[in-house]
Amino acid sequence: MGEDNLTPQLEEMLRYITTTVVRHANSAIDVDTPLFTSGLVDSFGLVDMLLQLETVVGVRIPAGRLRPSDVDTVRLMVAAAHRVGRGTGKAL
Repeated sequence: MGEDNLTPQLEEMLRYITTTVVRHANSAIDVDTPLFTSGLVDSFGLVDMLLQLETVVGVRIPAGRLRPSDVDTVRLMVAAAHRVGRGTGKAL
């Protein structure tokens, strides 16, 4: 899957994660790269990503509605935000 059919939300989250969250200089990351199971992102990075995800998708994600498997890749986290989020009308 990788870089095929990237939506603006996927592109924005990927850009944010690669420039802000992941601190491994030589990590090649795409929208299907495992982030947590690979160790590229820790629990502090998760908080940053979820806050950015809410902004990018334009939803509030209720506490406890996501499992770690819902946010292991950029593609999964954007899909999960659409599935469980409550609209704010402020998507990028």
